[in-house]
Amino acid sequence: GELLTGDRRTAGARLAAMMLDKDPHGKGGGDPLLAILRSAPDPEAAGVVREWLQKVMVGPIAKWLGGPDAETRASVMVSTLLGWAVRDSLAAVCEPYSWADWTTASELP
Repeated sequence: GELLTGDRRTAGARLAAMMLDKDPHGKGGGDPLLAILRSAPDPEAAGVVREWLQKVMVGPIAKWLGGPDAETRASVMVSTLLGWAVRDSLAAVCEPYSWADWTTASELP
């Protein structure tokens, strides 16, 4: 999409904006990364998700990045995006709690 076709110097800012937009296409469909994560535990769906991630995300990003280890660097980017989706999902679930109030993991409810 626009991340890979725009000015390379502003790709980071566009990526951040995309990650903060929960309905990037204005279709009311929710967060696509969260949908991926929710389907991944199913063994049959996991293969489909891996193929989709490679075709739609890792492959195009690797091509855009170019250079040595482009595939590995693209995989790290996609992993980071998925990690952000998990963090965002957890934040929504744990919103009533203040993460700053806990000093150790043993204090989590």
